Order: sequence, then structure tokens, then C-alpha cells
Amino acid sequence: MCDYLMTKAASNGLSNVTAAVATVTSLPLGDGVADLVISNYCFHHLRDSEKDRALDEIRRVLVPGGRVVFADMMFRVGLARPRDRAVVLSKLRLLLSHGLPGARRVLRHVARQLTGRGEHPAGSDWWASALVRHGFSDVHVDLLAHEGGVATARYLGALRRGLSVEHRRAVVG
Repeated sequence: MCDYLMTKAASNGLSNVTAAVATVTSLPLGDGVADLVISNYCFHHLRDSEKDRALDEIRRVLVPGGRVVFADMMFRVGLARPRDRAVVLSKLRLLLSHGLPGARRVLRHVARQLTGRGEHPAGSDWWASALVRHGFSDVHVDLLAHEGGVATARYLGALRRGLSVEHRRAVVG
């Protein structure tokens, strides 16, 4: 993926792109050096406390005015909320439509969830709140037709960090 990114950047004449493989909770970058942080379907592997650490780390590496954009699963594993229920039930139906192999996968997923080794997606409301809580502004969280969503936010820097939550904006779609 990094090679592909660098090839695409070069073919578009971009010389200021760096690809790095690291954990999102410990980025190999100095403070305030990144204009943009992009993540694609990694956060659901993290517990909420690790997501919080990742957001702090992303904020650390962003320049004032820098942006974060990520796509990930955006639902909670449960049946309490209508969208969460719809996503979980659609996944169950899909897996069970594959007969015995699908049923085995369902059982493995249930066992992993019960032992705490499963995935940990967060809902769009959690993401909107977390991004604001971690000092991001212009927060937008857009849900997709499937289990995913896309979140965007901007880090305005130290001058704006002291603003109250009321002065920041979070939009969940």
C-alpha cells in the first residue's frame, strides 16, 4: 500500500508525500509536521481508550490547520440502536446465507466478542464527540449505506485549543 501511495504521488507530481508504516498510537513523526492524516479501516481494531490515544497522537503530529480523514466501521456491536441492530443483523444474515461455513464464522465472531478479542467499532456519535473532546474542530461524520462511515476534522492549533465544546462544531450525518 505504501508503494502504491508513493507511485500515485509521484505520478501526480507530488514530492511532499511520505508513507510510513506504524501504529496509530505511536506515529514516527515529529510534533506538528503533518498537513493531513488519513486512516482507512484500522480504528475498529482498537478499544475506545486506544482510539483516544490515537486521536491525541494524530493531533500531536498535525500542523495548525491540519486535517484528519478516516473511514472505518461506525456502529456498536449490539442491538440497542436501530442502525447498530440493522448492521449486525445484515452481517448475520449474510454469513448464515453461506450455510455451515457461515455459521462457524458467526460462532467464531461471537466467541471473540465474548472473550474481548473481537473488533471494537464505535458509533458515529462517539466519533463526533471524541474528535471534539480531543481538540478537533469542523468535525463531520458521515454514515455510509453499509457499516462504515467517514469522519473529517481539522486541528486549529494552540490558539483555538482553549475553545469550549460549544464553540466547536460536530456534524453527524
